[in-house]
Amino acid sequence: MFPAVVLFHLNAGSPISAAPAVARDGTTFVGTAEGSLEAWDDHGVLRWSFMLDGAPAFAPLIDASDRVYVATTARLYAFSTNGVRQWEMKTPAHVVSELSAWPPWGVLFDGSDGSVWAVSPRARLLWHTELHATLSAGPTVRGDREIVGATTGDVFLMQGAARRSMGHLNGAVRGAPVFFADGSAAVIAGDSLYGLDAHVATEWHHDGVAWMVAGGAGLFAVDAQRHLLELSRDGQVVSDTPLGVSVSASPSVSPRGVVFVPTDSGDLVLVHPGRPGAIEKIPVAASALHRPVVDALRHRVVVASGGGEVAAVGAEE
Repeated sequence: MFPAVVLFHLNAGSPISAAPAVARDGTTFVGTAEGSLEAWDDHGVLRWSFMLDGAPAFAPLIDASDRVYVATTARLYAFSTNGVRQWEMKTPAHVVSELSAWPPWGVLFDGSDGSVWAVSPRARLLWHTELHATLSAGPTVRGDREIVGATTGDVFLMQGAARRSMGHLNGAVRGAPVFFADGSAAVIAGDSLYGLDAHVATEWHHDGVAWMVAGGAGLFAVDAQRHLLELSRDGQVVSDTPLGVSVSASPSVSPRGVVFVPTDSGDLVLVHPGRPGAIEKIPVAASALHRPVVDALRHRVVVASGGGEVAAVGAEE
């Protein structure tokens, strides 16, 4: 078992619709349904809050310069971690995806117009690429390459603003695609997990997958039977751990391989696939959890619930 303990637990006072973000100094950022961006220190004390023009639908993003980005449907904001609003801008199309850092040039997002948009750290529109599709996943960035998915099952590989290749899968692409160092990737489309080569052509698939995340030498996936599967890069099952709980979002993985699984019941489940049966359930909320965020520097994970609760769980490994 892991010596996990709840370090702080708070209620933001409003539903939270997406995962939190954690800065290098330990500050936790959440966006609420009331339209506020809230910053809590590493002891769970409110540092500052700012009212936006609407509720953010996606998680805040923190770049390598500790700039905090948050988007509502039609506006994009940038803040310093101490609460100074650096700028805000009306987006050229509604934001329909998580924000992605595009270092060092800025931030990317999918637009409701079927384009990928790039914005500089100084609020300048750098470029947009029309993909003529209803975008539903990504952009996931590695170096100067991006992967974007669509509801039609199309997967687009881009290099900067240039579209390089396209693949097609059986089902709407959902969740964040995973990029590997050799250019290969993994995505979920419909209820299947697909392994793609460096040109986004399908190499293998695994059916009945609800969630996935990169970890270790390959992937971790949650299947329809509520098992946590560890998969190699070629799609082979390395380990299979029954969870016995309904999973609410993508898991996260610590640098040492501990998997943090969010659940519909509000429990955070800790799993080490190398230790059969070594599962610990930590009650942290009364409603479904969003994707956990690993804060490796402080040996903890931060998680938020749809009901507005935020908790930090210490997990020494």
